[in-house]
Amino acid sequence: MPRIQDVRFRDLILSAAGFVLLMALIALADVRVRERIGGVTPHAVSHTVSEGTSRAEWATRSFRTLVMENGPLALMVVAGAVLFVCMLRT
Repeated sequence: MPRIQDVRFRDLILSAAGFVLLMALIALADVRVRERIGGVTPHAVSHTVSEGTSRAEWATRSFRTLVMENGPLALMVVAGAVLFVCMLRT
């Protein structure tokens, strides 16, 4: 009987291989995708990661000021969201 970890690792490898195969087929079929894939450089990736990090930081700051200014309302929104998620799970 295979161990759970071996099965998970095999599933992970198969999923990654499927994703790579899908991207290769899409790149072969569409010129625009080939151009986008060819334009990926470490600088472009670094810039995108930096931009995403700054957006996340801005959202965190905005959320923090919202909570500080409207504490009770923010607490009710969070509690409502938790209850909503619990309802969806059951």
